Order: sequence, then structure tokens, then C-alpha cells
Amino acid sequence: MSIAGFPRRYFAPIHRQPAYAESRDTIRLPVTETVAARTLALPFFNRIRDEQMERVCKVLKAALRRESQPLIPADPQNESSEI
Repeated sequence: MSIAGFPRRYFAPIHRQPAYAESRDTIRLPVTETVAARTLALPFFNRIRDEQMERVCKVLKAALRRESQPLIPADPQNESSEI
């Protein structure tokens, strides 16, 4: 999955790397899996241009706004309603 062409995962968790292929089905690292699933890889390199950096920032801000929206809007008639 990606956001506007930026990959969410920069690389697979260490226990999912090719060097560990033989033990892939026997190693269970749930915390590592959770962190890897929630990691966002942002573009970075020493010659990134200002307009590229601005695009990254713009896309990231838009994605964060979308992610912070509640799935179920609060009831405007009842300000104490819980989601």
C-alpha cells in the first residue's frame, strides 16, 4: 500500500528478509510486525529539490488529515456523544 506513490514500508522487518527465508514460518515477532505495518517511508536523498520536498510535505499533511478524521462523525445534537 502507498500514499500518493510513496511506499508505506521502506523494507520488510528483519525476520522477513531473504536471509531468514528458511525460518520465515517459525519466527513470530508480533511487535516487530505491528511497528513495520505502521511505518511510513518518506523519500530522502542528498539531492532532493525544494519542489520535491514540498510535494512530500503536502502529501503527508493531506494523509495525516484523512487519518485523523473519525470514522463515525460525532452527533452535533449531543456534544457528549462518544465514538
